[in-house]
Amino acid sequence: MTTGLNGRVDPVSLRLFVTVCDQGTIAAAAERECITASAISKRVAEMEYWVGTPLLHRGQRGVQPTAAGIALLRHARQILRSMRELQAELSDYSDGLRGHVRLLVNMSSMAEFVPEEIQAFAKANPDIAISLEERRSADVVRGIEDGAADIGISRAFMDTQGLETFPYRYDHFAVAMDPGHPLAQFPELWFEQTLQYDRIGLTSDPQQGDSMQVLMQKKAAAQGCDPSCRIQVASYYAALRLLRGSHAVSILPIEAARNHARELGVHLVPLSDAWAQQQFVICVRSAETLSLPARKLLAHLLERTSNSPAERQVSCLLEK
Repeated sequence: MTTGLNGRVDPVSLRLFVTVCDQGTIAAAAERECITASAISKRVAEMEYWVGTPLLHRGQRGVQPTAAGIALLRHARQILRSMRELQAELSDYSDGLRGHVRLLVNMSSMAEFVPEEIQAFAKANPDIAISLEERRSADVVRGIEDGAADIGISRAFMDTQGLETFPYRYDHFAVAMDPGHPLAQFPELWFEQTLQYDRIGLTSDPQQGDSMQVLMQKKAAAQGCDPSCRIQVASYYAALRLLRGSHAVSILPIEAARNHARELGVHLVPLSDAWAQQQFVICVRSAETLSLPARKLLAHLLERTSNSPAERQVSCLLEK
């Protein structure tokens, strides 16, 4: 029996194996792929023969990948993704474009500066196509790790071990509130001063939630307070709307919130805590292995990086 793939596994077999793992049964995979179950079983059996070890645990309720199957599944996803990306990039060339860059960004950076940066880059590089997707910071990092995009922008406190990162812009958290709120009289506030009031935050599921809100929960818990928010919403704008006429507060980035805050008549007071100054990072798997268009976008972003936090005045931000 052979103990290696020896180049015999083709893209169709890999796709069918991924579908089987995703669907949980060969029958469901066959229906999804419009192929007979026996044909899929034959391909899986051939791969198991070539590999020299079982790839699936077969049971009455379906199938699950073995340890070897999990390894194959991970590589199969990467191979199939690379093939799709290759096809898309080659089609870009046929359409007159000379490259395609995939970018994942978190909510705050999208609200604060990414659109302007991408517009400037697109204007200077009309032959490069850009796919831009907004995700939570944790999903940005995961997407770069998995190869779903070339470049990501996330909060600096996310775990980016294994990725190459570049310090990027900063923003500053503020307390958003109704103008008649008791805290509105202060020029600056400490986070602990806000803990006696109900909070409105963004979705804060540790697995899916906004990384900033997870940070708020940790800081509140460190003060011995209930870290949960009374109301959770999906956007900064929704949080600001709910503050009018209430005694609740919300902790939001000044840069992302200030325009909507003016529009809605919501008051912003900067936080004095050291951690209230937060940094973004640009993350990539490896700058050296980026395509030329992706390296051009990375260079563009880094060239336009804002100055150090000491040179960023919160009062100026609020006046803009």
